[in-house]
This record gives sequence, structure tokens and C-alpha cells, in this order.
Amino acid sequence: VIVCENMERLAQVVGELLPSFSRMTVRLNELECVGVAKNGLVKSVISGRGELVQIKIDPDLYKENQQSQLHLLIQDSHENALQKLEIQREKIISEEMPDFLPAKQWLGRIKFI
Repeated sequence: VIVCENMERLAQVVGELLPSFSRMTVRLNELECVGVAKNGLVKSVISGRGELVQIKIDPDLYKENQQSQLHLLIQDSHENALQKLEIQREKIISEEMPDFLPAKQWLGRIKFI
């Protein structure tokens, strides 16, 4: 009898989690974040999965003779975008997790492939 009651509760919990996970997945996949290099001349756009979507380079970069540091500026803007993405992911996860599950225990455990 105890096993059946636990299985019924498990089925109930799974039923409550599926809609939350579906909404969360959609929202996470739709995310895009823009990161900006410290000098503001390079911007990186990344997807919710952390994939680089676009790089924007301000033409003033060439006027200021900073081309030799372009790779560092791209890295800087990409890291900035990843930091913003992590904040957005945490916000979405905490919003979509059901009240009976502490969202914080899930943060960092969800991997995006």
C-alpha cells in the first residue's frame, strides 16, 4: 500500500513539473544576450545555449588603432554576454520552478546542449 501511494504521489509531482519544464525550456531557448567589451567597440550576441550568434565591431576600432587587441575585445564581449546569460537563466529557472521545489537547488545543475 505504501509503494502505491508513493507512486501515485510521484506521478502527481511529475505531472506538475512537466508544464514548468516545458515553459522553462522554451524561454531559455528563446534567450539572446548582448555582451559589450569594456571599450564599447565590440559586441557579441549569444543564444540561450551560449552559442555565439553575431559579433558587431564598431568602425571606430580601426580609427583608434586597436585592431591588434581585437581578439581580446571579442573575448571580453563574449564573457560579458555569458555573465548576462547566466543571470537570465537563473531568473527564468526561479520563475518557472513550482513553489514546492526550491529553485536554488536546480541552479547550476541544468546543462544546455
